[in-house]
Amino acid sequence: MSLKDAYTEVATRYVQSAEAAAGASVQEAAAFQAYHAFESIGGALAELRNQKYPMAHESKLSMFVATARNRVYGRSVAELGIVLASLRNKVLYPEINAANGTVMRPSGRITTPQAKKLISRVRGIIDCVSEEI
Repeated sequence: MSLKDAYTEVATRYVQSAEAAAGASVQEAAAFQAYHAFESIGGALAELRNQKYPMAHESKLSMFVATARNRVYGRSVAELGIVLASLRNKVLYPEINAANGTVMRPSGRITTPQAKKLISRVRGIIDCVSEEI
């Protein structure tokens, strides 16, 4: 199996996992798994273009956006990349709200319907990239 195909497999499996987590109302896990699926399909596109996919998360998203820029789905990748980048750590780690001192939990950062919409958008990108591969 090529690295491109392995990235595609990871993306597909993680979006399926995200759907299962959302179905179980574990929306923060669903959102993170959707993020990972998005990153992974970006790796497949990078491999298709003979680019070395970086290890750092921000660099991965930047490369995916740049590589997809002139494709029909390029704007969607850019928009979704912004959403996912801002959400990643919020759905992984609790934080203290500096304004009032309350603890913000990952499960409170996204609703199940929001997670399902995010997953649908990621699946659409996976489908677009997979058609190209």
